[in-house]
Order: sequence, then C-alpha cells, then structure tokens
Amino acid sequence: MDKGEIKAATVHEIGCKFEDMLEAAKLDESRNEGAKTALLVASKKVLELSVHVDKDLDEGVFGDVDGPLAVAALIKKYITRAAAVLESGAASAENHRLMSAGRSQAFQQMIENMRKLHDLELEKSAQRKLAEVEGERRIPGVHPGLPLKQQRQLEEAPTEPAPPIVKAVKKQGRPKKTR
Repeated sequence: MDKGEIKAATVHEIGCKFEDMLEAAKLDESRNEGAKTALLVASKKVLELSVHVDKDLDEGVFGDVDGPLAVAALIKKYITRAAAVLESGAASAENHRLMSAGRSQAFQQMIENMRKLHDLELEKSAQRKLAEVEGERRIPGVHPGLPLKQQRQLEEAPTEPAPPIVKAVKKQGRPKKTR
C-alpha cells in the first residue's frame, strides 16, 4: 500500500464522518421545522380561544365579581400573551432551523471536497504504479531529487580527504585595569 492509497483511505474515513454529521444536521433541521410548525399551529389555536371568551361573556358565565368586562379583558390579555410566547418559540425554532441548514450546506461542501481529494489521491497512486511498471525514472507526484547543476557539482567535487582540524588557541583578552 503506497502513500497515495493511505491518503485516500484517510480522506475516505474523514468523508464518512462528515456524511454522518450531515445526516445529523439534516435531522436537526427537520426537527426544528416541525417545532416551528407545531408552535405556529398552537398559537393560532390559543388565539381562537378569545372567541369563546366573547361567547361566555354574552351568556353571563363570568358573573358580577369585578364586572364581567374586566374579567373578560384579563382573560383575553392572558390568551394574547400565551399566543405571543408560542409565536416567539416558533421564531426561535426557525432560527435554529436556519442554523442547521447552514451546517448542512457546510458539511455538503466538505463532503464534495473530500470526494475530489479522494479521487485525486487514487489517480496519483494509479499513475505511480503505472510509472513503476513502465520503469520511468520520474514518477508523478514524487519529488524529482537534486537539480542537474547540483548533481554535476557533486560528481566533479574532489575526493581529497578533508584538511586536519586545527584547535583554536584561546586569546587572553585585554589585561585587567589596576588602580
């Protein structure tokens, strides 16, 4: 197994991890989309309750505790607040869905890049094997070695032994000042 095949196998494993992350991001995206839809439907249903408040007010269900209009107004106020909370939750779910969609796109791009890199490494490995079989000196994807000028300089270099190493004599430096 040559280095190209090892690189290709490594890139393949990384690509598989990215595909798993992509699936998780898509699942998260669909879950957030469902949450948004559910919260918006719940908000509409809560707002429909205010119709029942008006009907009960007309029928005299609230009685004369603090005045039926005051009680009905409080009930409508709380129903509106509940609907606003549900709509806020739906907006939050939409923001999370958009973030998940962005992650999905990023993982998709990484997977495409990994596929290209994997194919490139397999192609280089095949070229190396083909070059070895054909007996080429220069194998694609491998460093060619020294430049021709340096090869000639090494060939023409004298084969004399190196000169002996002379020990350096340590200098004493300036004399110390005396007073």
